[in-house]
Amino acid sequence: MSKLLATICNSVERASCVAVELKKFLCSSMIETKDGKVKNVHANTDFKTFADVLIQQIVTRDIERSFQQLKGRVFGEESDKININGVNIHVSLASSDDETSQTSEMLSSVLESNSQLVSQLTNIIHRQAQFHQECWQPNDFPNFELDLSDVAFWIDPIDCTNQYILAAIEGTFQSI
Repeated sequence: MSKLLATICNSVERASCVAVELKKFLCSSMIETKDGKVKNVHANTDFKTFADVLIQQIVTRDIERSFQQLKGRVFGEESDKININGVNIHVSLASSDDETSQTSEMLSSVLESNSQLVSQLTNIIHRQAQFHQECWQPNDFPNFELDLSDVAFWIDPIDCTNQYILAAIEGTFQSI
């Protein structure tokens, strides 16, 4: 169990870094308005951002790569596609941290002229996160047995996407 918890924390740590970096460069072309059956019925307007889709793919890849028995058991709010500037982008990541070109190419198709951000995000996505010493240590995780055939995950990549978008537009976002 401790390995699963450490994997999730590493993945979420990287995902939060991606959210922070993308928020600095968030523009309307990176936001899609959901409609039909994918829209939240409890919201007047429901959005997904490129950050939502990318983060969900990061966490899904990390869990399924580390725990083969969980492959196909990690679900999420967003699909792996987003419409950016009228083009449907399939967000996929290299399965190995040594194969970063696939990730760079996908990021380049979205972030076109921002090669520095593409490089930065590729490095974040494909590195092991460093645990914040003040929060936890890998040995802090409980180590008990868990039958992974009884486990599935649901990912809501960025809860309150409307606030994420608004903070990016207003420039009120603060990194933690």
